Amino acid sequence: YLVTSPSTKRYYLHAVDQVTGEGDRYFSYNFIDPEIGPYDLIERLIGGKTYILSVSNPYENPCTITAESINSVGSIDVSVDYPEAVEKVYGIHWDGIKIVAHYLDGSSEEVRSDGGRVDSSGHYYHLQLLKNGKIVWNTRYLSAGTYTLEASTWDDGRIAGSCEITVKSIKEVTEEYGSSLKLDEATKLKRESSQPAAYYSFTPEETGRYEFEFSELIDELVVIDENGQKMTGITVSESGYQISLNQGMTYYFAVLGGRDEKTVAVKKVVDIEQVDLQINRADSYISGIDRLEAENIELKLTYSSGETTAI
Repeated sequence: YLVTSPSTKRYYLHAVDQVTGEGDRYFSYNFIDPEIGPYDLIERLIGGKTYILSVSNPYENPCTITAESINSVGSIDVSVDYPEAVEKVYGIHWDGIKIVAHYLDGSSEEVRSDGGRVDSSGHYYHLQLLKNGKIVWNTRYLSAGTYTLEASTWDDGRIAGSCEITVKSIKEVTEEYGSSLKLDEATKLKRESSQPAAYYSFTPEETGRYEFEFSELIDELVVIDENGQKMTGITVSESGYQISLNQGMTYYFAVLGGRDEKTVAVKKVVDIEQVDLQINRADSYISGIDRLEAENIELKLTYSSGETTAI
């Protein structure tokens, strides 16, 4: 048969038995370019050009051949459609990525990244995140920097599109969107609509342990020092989080969760500077103390404020 495609496309052929109505049986066919001959496999027909179609009938009876066009991908656009990425707080989420396939016939289609990433022509789109040419496997919690997000598919060769994503530091977004916390003052939680968290900074006047009290339960507190290092040693208290801070150093906080009308307050935790244990009387048996009665022990705690407590 001689066939001419009205536009540049790939085609998938179907064969149906004209007597029994049976269809979708496997059969072989080839598109042949008369200028090249039958030795090259033609995967895409150029619009306006005539080809020779060679078909083997898979049935004993005459069959009807129909051609289903498959759009060929010419280029891909990829972008993100969710709050901007912030280090250690919010990374790349595949279900928030926008993929647009541009076909050679001039049409375009948005491919849902949360729907299997397959377009109407059956092309599967692979996503990967790169930094300095290397694949980044953990995309949820990223360090600050510039990354390349790439979407690709296979259509007569690999077709790919990419965009750059900048992951901001907590310090950077705090200086842009956040506010400063003051000791013993309650501050309302406020998160910008473009941001995944609320941001605050705090510079202690004294070295010691501080408690960040929240009027409502939050999901997570991420703390970065002014050198960009994530703070460890954060403990959960009854009303918030406690952490040791150094005098004069500025710390940056990302608060995930919590409603805007709720508050956060910073309080200095009274440190225990000295513990005195006094044993008034103890019965000694075998090379040391075997047993201490409760009334024989006095525990004296001395706080940084100068106050003392006897237990």
